[in-house]
Amino acid sequence: MAYESLQAVVGAAIVDSGFRKQLLNGSRRRVISNFNLSNDEVNAVMEIRADSLAQFAGQLDTWITRAQGRLDPPVLTLPGARTRYA
Repeated sequence: MAYESLQAVVGAAIVDSGFRKQLLNGSRRRVISNFNLSNDEVNAVMEIRADSLAQFAGQLDTWITRAQGRLDPPVLTLPGARTRYA
């Protein structure tokens, strides 16, 4: 699986501050409904608990890595972030 629809969600959040705010608050289910996500992808997105786009993307990257069968993803530290994502 290539997860292009999930990449589109993150891309939209990068360029559209209104979309980004809705993605990170209680409107997530509504705003992701415009994307062609599988049930597994919707569930993964809905399970994310993040206060920033960096946290959201990090958790999503972890889910994608595990879904692709790579159980031990590399640790990713985003520039300027205080949190490490595994």
